[in-house]
Amino acid sequence: MLLTLDPKNVNAWINLGASLGVGETAQVGGTSYTQQQCFVHVLTLDPKNVNAWYNLGASLGVGETAQVGSQTYTKEQCCVQALTLDPKDVRVRVGQPWIFLG
Repeated sequence: MLLTLDPKNVNAWINLGASLGVGETAQVGGTSYTQQQCFVHVLTLDPKNVNAWYNLGASLGVGETAQVGSQTYTKEQCCVQALTLDPKDVRVRVGQPWIFLG
């Protein structure tokens, strides 16, 4: 697994998170990670990663939150972070309705 060789590869972490379904986990270096934990891990490595913010928000259910560093973020706040970092990202702009749909 690429993450065993390069544990700071943010693209590999995003791909891993995207490959996991709800309730699934993956083992990396002896630790289990959920989809959301993969995206949060990316944000600890690269706090300005638009893909991680977008995917984290998309992975959250209505009323769920995620802890990134010392801050807690809702689905909506993750979307705002992604848009703030890259307001021209079409994927993020088109994906905005999920913040209301859950």
